[in-house]
Amino acid sequence: MSLKISNKLTNEWFTSPSDESKEAQFKIKPLSTSQMFDIGGLQATNMTGQAIILACKYGIEDFKGFKDEQGNEVPYSSTLIEYLPKQALLEVFSRIMEISQLTDTERKN
Repeated sequence: MSLKISNKLTNEWFTSPSDESKEAQFKIKPLSTSQMFDIGGLQATNMTGQAIILACKYGIEDFKGFKDEQGNEVPYSSTLIEYLPKQALLEVFSRIMEISQLTDTERKN
């Protein structure tokens, strides 16, 4: 068996299923191997909340569709990730982890 590097290092825009307006979107990317080890280490020590936040900080490159109290668009900042709605973060985390895993076909190759 030969070892291969995954070529699915592509970004995608993800819309949170819980966002009824479908305006809020996240530009996400798959995690690297070292980032996956960081997340796995936190999960192994029952620090799930921190694992979710760290995965989102690693995996979210941009967002759009968030507005402040005055209705102005909020520009992306990684420091704001911890303040995003919980349900949206859980959905983004799940998608980031999904695109970071090898499929059965990829494992066989």
